Amino acid sequence: VLTTVALSFEESQIASYLSIVPVCTFVSAFEIGPGPLPWAAAGESIPSQYKAGAQGLTVATNWFCAFIIGLIFPPMQENLDQYVFLPFAVICVLAVLYISSAMVETKGKTIEEVQEEYSNKTGCL
Repeated sequence: VLTTVALSFEESQIASYLSIVPVCTFVSAFEIGPGPLPWAAAGESIPSQYKAGAQGLTVATNWFCAFIIGLIFPPMQENLDQYVFLPFAVICVLAVLYISSAMVETKGKTIEEVQEEYSNKTGCL
């Protein structure tokens, strides 16, 4: 959102350069926050005999999604101009809501305990 605001000042070259700061801040915060979450969640909630396949699926999904974002970003930027980051901001908010409601805390728990919590959350046995 801050990048969108900075890019809205088209006549200001300083604002254009300052628009890089929120992007770098987001990337840094993502890499120490939710970025590694797929690897951690797969490693801490799946039984040992399935970890290799689950980690492989996690990595493939992550890279596929990054590839898709790389493909759709240029056309989005052409159509949305400086507002191109707003759909991504909405997706980030939705992801935070999903993670906070659907994920379980795994710290200090066995895989069986984590799976039990997921079963209780989804109503499955």
